[in-house]
Amino acid sequence: MTKTNFDTANMANAWGNMTANNNQRCSNCHAGGDGGFIASPTSQLFFDVVSSNKYYMLQYFSVKLDLTDLTKSTVEINTKSFLGVSTGQDPHREHPRFNATTNNGMTALKTFYDTTMAAVTAAGPTGMCGPSKLTN
Repeated sequence: MTKTNFDTANMANAWGNMTANNNQRCSNCHAGGDGGFIASPTSQLFFDVVSSNKYYMLQYFSVKLDLTDLTKSTVEINTKSFLGVSTGQDPHREHPRFNATTNNGMTALKTFYDTTMAAVTAAGPTGMCGPSKLTN
């Protein structure tokens, strides 16, 4: 996960300027991470929070565990989180509705995910991904 890939994917612009069905920008409430989710047009802030705080990272990514062989566990885009929020499932009843699957934010997230996973694959099983940036 690099800032370069984050910026190339256009994450800050896509999520920070995305709007719900009521035309409210995501960044109106989430620019600073309110509600446990960050969607900021400020790229450095957005990247720093997502790459260093597991709770914010888990809004975007989830882990699919293979309990028979943990080495086969994978990281994937957390579509369940977005679907729950977009449709007002508890505890998000009051959240403005939005299309959780087809939007600029998800396009940027898929690009960011794909470029990050390509780098991980290229590094190989003994490759160095760099030190973890997680602080919690």
